[in-house]
Amino acid sequence: MSEEDKQLIERLAKGESAAAEEIVRTYGDRLLRSAYLLSGHRTDAHDLVQEVFVQAVRSAARFKGTASIFTWLYGILLNITRHYLRKRSVQKKLFTQRILKDEIPQDPDGRGPDTKWAAAVLTYAIHQLSDEHREVIVLRFFDGLKIEQIVDYLGVTEGTIKSRLHYGLKRLKTILPSDLNLFEM
Repeated sequence: MSEEDKQLIERLAKGESAAAEEIVRTYGDRLLRSAYLLSGHRTDAHDLVQEVFVQAVRSAARFKGTASIFTWLYGILLNITRHYLRKRSVQKKLFTQRILKDEIPQDPDGRGPDTKWAAAVLTYAIHQLSDEHREVIVLRFFDGLKIEQIVDYLGVTEGTIKSRLHYGLKRLKTILPSDLNLFEM
């Protein structure tokens, strides 16, 4: 961790609002994207990220500095999201299976599938995965982490990560229309 990051965490531990604002400004959007992909709902994602920052402020004095600030924040996000998903008693359905069987709408320019529709279908498909498979898919393909980094985040073996990626991708291939299937194995 850089000296600048250490000072930022020290300032955060002292309760400086400018330090908290800097952390939110630097890492907020990236955490929000991941929270949305993990939770499936924009408002829930905002709530999850807000809770990440609240917990970060509360625990800044205990932060040992063995990882980067983002890694620390992401670990908090994963724990909060897991708790949220366990607590959620009613499974929320984003779209019906019908949307996956309909004719694929095209962009007005005719160059391919409508991007909003494609994003909605991809989000739907990701949320059909188990929590474990969804986590590794998001970490690997949307956050661009290497397998070794995912091992560090999740605290499981490399073989487990590879297995979850394999079966998660295999499941996505059965859910996504072939025109949207970008997850080649």
